[in-house]
Amino acid sequence: MEEGVKKAIELLSEEETVKWILGLLATGAIGYAIERILRQYLKTPLILKTRWLKHKGKAHEYSGKRLMSDFWQDLLGDEYGLFPGADKIIEAHHFVTFKDVVVTDFVPRAPGFYYSKTLWNNPKLAPLSLGVIRVIPNEQTGSKRLLAIHKPSEFEAHWDMEKGVPIVVSREVYEKLGDDLQKTGVAHVQRITAIMSDVGDYSRELRMADIPSTFPVVREERFVKKGGDPVPIMGNAWVVYKTPKTSGFLNFRFWAGVDYHRDNLREAKKKLEKLIPPGGFALTDFDDKVRHWVDAPLRLSDAWKYLGLLGKKITTQRVKNLSDRAP
Repeated sequence: MEEGVKKAIELLSEEETVKWILGLLATGAIGYAIERILRQYLKTPLILKTRWLKHKGKAHEYSGKRLMSDFWQDLLGDEYGLFPGADKIIEAHHFVTFKDVVVTDFVPRAPGFYYSKTLWNNPKLAPLSLGVIRVIPNEQTGSKRLLAIHKPSEFEAHWDMEKGVPIVVSREVYEKLGDDLQKTGVAHVQRITAIMSDVGDYSRELRMADIPSTFPVVREERFVKKGGDPVPIMGNAWVVYKTPKTSGFLNFRFWAGVDYHRDNLREAKKKLEKLIPPGGFALTDFDDKVRHWVDAPLRLSDAWKYLGLLGKKITTQRVKNLSDRAP
């Protein structure tokens, strides 16, 4: 059978080969056998696989102005899962492709929270959706790196970084993007294809209320096609602070995708320090790669837990204030 398949590939043109293979792949067990054989002879199995999976409703493509909101809606369900029984388009092991995007190591601090039921039902929690983080790999995450996908639209960049789609990439993929990431904080990518999967050791940090634990994972360099100049995007640096009497959360804008982004980060840190009330000090940092508050006692990995408690404290206090004002 292997010899027959090999000879057929050699005789057919590229377009005819694709049509022939797609037809075979649509037939259950035979499709599985053919795919195993083709893996040995074809250099572009990803193209064939995604076309077939797209036909089966298991591969999805996102581009244009609505790419992030479309992705989150497909992941969470109709109307972002706000109503019971919402149909989810994206499931584990599905392929997702993003076209013409900005990839950066500044990841939303609360991925998908902007679209979650919790926030829609309680808009006062909006500050908890602000802020981005950079994290470095450790012994638990091994060779995986945490990045995020954003729209390459400078006009809309002023609020999009917190809405980005987190992705986990292999060291191989990271090194392909690494030069641009080091220089300006972003890489412009023409096409990037990922497989939806549990993100393993990053799950604890990425999971938020109402948000699934499956996110895009990019394992091989061939899944990424670079191209284009860096595009400026804007995000929020942030800090949790403590004073003798209170605690709070502050954020301040910075630019990535520009030559001066490192200086811009330092400037954001200085602005945040000026906003901390007298007698206060920073409890945590937004950046694992460059420590801006060296003496901050809380590790970045604990920040979500603290901010969750802070959110409950703010909500409880506001409810109490409303009760006190009631006649």
